[in-house]
Amino acid sequence: MSLAIVFYSQDLLRFLSSWASETTILHIVLCWIVSGSLCLLLTFRFATIVKSPRALIESFDILACTPPSGIKPTSFEKLFGRTIWREQFEGELLAIRSLRGISFLVLLVAVIFYILSSVIFEPLRETALQPIKELRASFIPDGISVATVAWDIIVPLNTTAGDNATDIMVESVSLDQLWSKEAQANNEASGFPPCETVDDYAFNGIQFPGFQCFPGEFELPDLLITVNFTTLGQRATVFESATPSINLIISLADRTETGTGILVKSTVPFGLVPGVNLVGTYVIEVRQVFSNHALAALGLFQTSKSFVAARLTGIYPDPSFAVPRGGNISTLRLFSAPFDYSESRIIADQRDNSVVAGFSSVGGLWTTLSGIFAIIFGGSLFYMLNGSKPLTIFGVVHSFQQQTIRRVYTGKYQLITTEQTSPETKGLVALLRDHVIDLSLLNKESDPTGAVDSSQVHHRDIEDSPGDEVVGENEKPAVVSVFYRAPKTVLENVYVIFGLPNFPFLAHLLRLPYLTHIELDLSRWAAAGPGWGPAPSGGYPSLPSHPSLPSIPAHTSQHQYPAYTPN
Repeated sequence: MSLAIVFYSQDLLRFLSSWASETTILHIVLCWIVSGSLCLLLTFRFATIVKSPRALIESFDILACTPPSGIKPTSFEKLFGRTIWREQFEGELLAIRSLRGISFLVLLVAVIFYILSSVIFEPLRETALQPIKELRASFIPDGISVATVAWDIIVPLNTTAGDNATDIMVESVSLDQLWSKEAQANNEASGFPPCETVDDYAFNGIQFPGFQCFPGEFELPDLLITVNFTTLGQRATVFESATPSINLIISLADRTETGTGILVKSTVPFGLVPGVNLVGTYVIEVRQVFSNHALAALGLFQTSKSFVAARLTGIYPDPSFAVPRGGNISTLRLFSAPFDYSESRIIADQRDNSVVAGFSSVGGLWTTLSGIFAIIFGGSLFYMLNGSKPLTIFGVVHSFQQQTIRRVYTGKYQLITTEQTSPETKGLVALLRDHVIDLSLLNKESDPTGAVDSSQVHHRDIEDSPGDEVVGENEKPAVVSVFYRAPKTVLENVYVIFGLPNFPFLAHLLRLPYLTHIELDLSRWAAAGPGWGPAPSGGYPSLPSHPSLPSIPAHTSQHQYPAYTPN
């Protein structure tokens, strides 16, 4: 299934070659997000297998090492978050928490839409709608490596299945190189470089044959193009419109080196109709295009191809009587004006929007909004969202050697986690530890077998005191958290216990070898079902017997113990 999604996502990329709708783009992006998530999940799976070969035969749980919180989130918390609505500072009003949560949701939605626009939609749109920039220089810089200069005249022809486009072009179009007298003298011994015919490109049923003429040793020759529309018109499929005409793509780049497709898409064709004799002058400019538009959209590893292009600066009737004339014959003579010292133009593709630039702008927006949020509510957006603290001395990579770091630091700084923990001694250090500095890496976690260090159990006096919440004095259900020692078989068989156990029951359980955590709900004790003893008069109901549990005496005392709530 994962491979199918990856191949499907790759196949969807062909729809990005044209102007795609936002729905199509979003669909493609979501498919790639799913593919990336599956690959990341596969990486984590291999990591767990390397860490523990036993994971190969067990169900995969990415949060297996995370101790359960014991608090089930409500539907509202699942949808709108939990930490952002909780009391972040002692004495915080409900109105402040509500305003903070609503403001956070509004800012989060704004950031998400900005990410979709800046990181996804705009870079993909520029893949089809390419911006360009124009650069000027006194001469072509040496750092720009251009393709081999050669006359490349491409003639697009619409032919049927039985026609040969190259033969039609050779019969109807001729190309003559016009060398200067100096060039003729220099090439007199070796002869002029001949023109070649090339046909290596087709698009939407259109063939693109052409002539390729390489320059002489010292200069680029002038060119005379002659078109015989009588021969060309014998092919009924050549002319698409009512007016017979032919397009000529005039390029100065070697098509075999640059690519015919690039020349066809980046050069504006010159239309020629029957019975005209034209002469035109051209100047040389450099054209730079992206080699890979996908990498350009990403904003990394951008590569481009540079080639020389001919820009026609003037077209007028040819006064020469040396060119062939006739009602169905047209000519175009091209030459370069001498002593041209004007600035050279470089037309280059550019990216106004890319994925990397989008993340940069999103980071700036997030920093600005987070700063405003921190000024108003006393904490950054990430701090409020994740419940993390602003400062930490450890990084993510240190979690892979948590045991070693915890042992070294607790040995070197023995009071680092216990300093000023009692209410009587709490001061500035305790305030910084509670709200500013994150020392969670040094806190001891629950053992995977269920063993918990005794320092994690917070003891409370069971004697009555003015601050105790006594069971029976209010109608709210008393949900308590109890740490007790029990073997694994007990944990598997007795995983839910209802009611508030009496103290002898706890004392008896604490003598067992393993320590685990369980929540008890007094309000559900009476409805526990068969096997649960009725409540004695004025006391608590007895627990059912179980082969995995030791004998537990029922408590029938009239004295009611205060409810235990975890710190």
